[in-house]
Amino acid sequence: MQLLPGNIELSQNPFEKVIWNKLRTELKEDDGILGYKIPSLGLNDSTEIPSFIYRSKQYGIIVIDIVPSKIIKFEDDYEYWVKADGGEIYSRDYIINNYCNDITNKLSKSIKLYNKKTGNFLFCKDDKPVKSLIIFPDNGSGDFVKCEFISKYLDKNYPVTIKEFIKSCKTNDINQEQIDDIDSILEGTSVFNKKRERISEEKKTRNDLIKSSLLQTFKLDSTQRSVALQVPNGPQRIRGLAGTGKTIILSMKAALTHISNEDFKILFVFNTQSMYNQIKSNIEKYTIEEASKAPDWDRLLVLHAWGGRKKEGLYSFLCSQYGLSPKTLYEARNMSDPYQYIFSDFLSKKKDEIQPIFDMVLIDEAQDFPPAFFETIYYITKEPKRIIWAYDEFQSLNELKISDPETLFGTDKDGNPNMSNDSIKGQYEDGIDKDYMLPNSYRNPRKVLLYAHGLGLGLYSERAKVPMQDKYSWEARGYEIIQPRDKNKFEENDHIVVERPEKYSKNILEKLVDEHSKFSSNDIIKFKNFDTIKQELDSVIKTIRYLINNDKIEPEEIVVISLDKSSANSHFNYIRTNLNSYGVLCITPGFVESSDLFKEKGRVTLTTAFRAKGNEANIVFVINSQKAISDSTLRQRNALFVSITRSRGWCYITGNGPDAVKLKKEIDAIDNDYPKFEFDFPSESDYTRRLQIISESDKSLSNKEKTIDDILSEDVTLALLIEKAKGDPETFERLKKLMGI
Repeated sequence: MQLLPGNIELSQNPFEKVIWNKLRTELKEDDGILGYKIPSLGLNDSTEIPSFIYRSKQYGIIVIDIVPSKIIKFEDDYEYWVKADGGEIYSRDYIINNYCNDITNKLSKSIKLYNKKTGNFLFCKDDKPVKSLIIFPDNGSGDFVKCEFISKYLDKNYPVTIKEFIKSCKTNDINQEQIDDIDSILEGTSVFNKKRERISEEKKTRNDLIKSSLLQTFKLDSTQRSVALQVPNGPQRIRGLAGTGKTIILSMKAALTHISNEDFKILFVFNTQSMYNQIKSNIEKYTIEEASKAPDWDRLLVLHAWGGRKKEGLYSFLCSQYGLSPKTLYEARNMSDPYQYIFSDFLSKKKDEIQPIFDMVLIDEAQDFPPAFFETIYYITKEPKRIIWAYDEFQSLNELKISDPETLFGTDKDGNPNMSNDSIKGQYEDGIDKDYMLPNSYRNPRKVLLYAHGLGLGLYSERAKVPMQDKYSWEARGYEIIQPRDKNKFEENDHIVVERPEKYSKNILEKLVDEHSKFSSNDIIKFKNFDTIKQELDSVIKTIRYLINNDKIEPEEIVVISLDKSSANSHFNYIRTNLNSYGVLCITPGFVESSDLFKEKGRVTLTTAFRAKGNEANIVFVINSQKAISDSTLRQRNALFVSITRSRGWCYITGNGPDAVKLKKEIDAIDNDYPKFEFDFPSESDYTRRLQIISESDKSLSNKEKTIDDILSEDVTLALLIEKAKGDPETFERLKKLMGI
């Protein structure tokens, strides 16, 4: 059974904790979900939300409410109940009935759960899909002689009788499809379901297959549910692969906290400008579904970390609050980390004046932000520092790049960490985890994801191999260790075999392709190499035209991502001009159109890996992929990973020149081992050196590369370096060690 304790530790009803523990014990073997004060169904007053709701395959849906004090009298046709201390409470029975009716109405909208012709629910034995129970822990059996108005209730003898009541709710066997629908409705995630379109049994086009794969009921898995539907009483970290639902989870968490805490001021901050509309839409949809009203955007701020001329960002917001003129991107252009530069500057001027103004801060794309940003977040957040940050570890190749709280959140005046590493270890008193890992990938077909990991981590490359070093890191991301089974941490020359089981890849496109189409799942992701860039671009143009004209793919569901940043604009112009001549329109965010524009209706998107982050599409093209081979900084491996993982359908990787031939060898090796990876762990010197490179900032690496290129291009300087190395044994030995000689 899954437990969703919410904030039961803060409950003012002493019996709730007791009965919560009783239910945990009685139901621990059942296949169900037990939640505290979940869902709210849009009720702002927590007293109007029943104490517990239980969803079970065996017993259906049961709502349980706990009366907080002894009741001695009922008045006004049982509308008001008189407590032993003389006070009155509104009828809990009326409240529970209204709550159950709201759930029933929601369930009746599902064709999988309700037969509109007969007026019967399909998953229960009677016409009551939601059972209710009221427990009076302070009242004895003789107190309610005439209580027919309450359908089901228990007195202080509940420890004995509660199990009997639950067993009496035994219902029909509820199938998994019905359970998915029930969960989706109770969670409120049904609002994210795709509009169903009629699709023929014989799926003839790629578009048919992709749409069919996306028509799954949108429901949270157990880990996602735990993260999204609970409010921690302090900081929380969320880790996950691309496509594990981090943005949706944070959006739901923001909306639910906003609904249930009218006095809270909440901040949602992110990095990729094109995600702004997506995040606001997620929050708005969920808030309207749960509360029947739009969010109050004055209390719930959705801000890009920096901001721009047209949209306020966190940095510009804070500068405005504290009377500073915000620095521009142009001013920060030469800095190794522009975010570190602007937030460090802000802290140096205003650190002592900062007042906490937010009750909760949610950070998406946390891997993109430096310590100065996190330290600023710490100071603007009220106690108990409800800071929830989510990041995709693979965007930086390896989790070792991700800093711990003590590194991120700065220090106090005495040099002590503002946030200790222990602050995200274990659980809060109510059972909410402080650190979550999301293993299930929903966006990418399994083969697409393995291509991304294999190429991003360089598992089949001799000069770019940076695998995860410990067993837990692989398993937490949805892989199983086949070999070696007896090691928790891998070492030089260990032969590693890992497999990604189908159960952790929730995108069912591969299965649909093999069962219902003329296509092969082997072709979901393909690589082609060309002699010249013109041949490559012409091939991409031809394929896009075919997909639109023959496979009925909507232009906005096609994204072209280039790994060649220096030539991206000219290559995009070539593609755009040629496609326009065939009547296919395009957008190039950040080059021609606004940076926050992405997937505009009726237009193909041409973009870079950086601007594509946080977005997804049915069809993704990755051009100039050979750049990942020649890049010593390993950054292009990151970019290749990000680009591939934007695809929830087909992915076409192309490259040109000799390096594209080398890339093909890696891809062939990935294909050969699929769905496994098989490789030897690199030498300690190689691994350490690559981790050093990964940990360096982009700007710093760029400067160092330029210095090296200058040295290598000048004979005298190169000769001097060789002589210095030969004349300095220490330098010579360092070079030998780094080169693994």
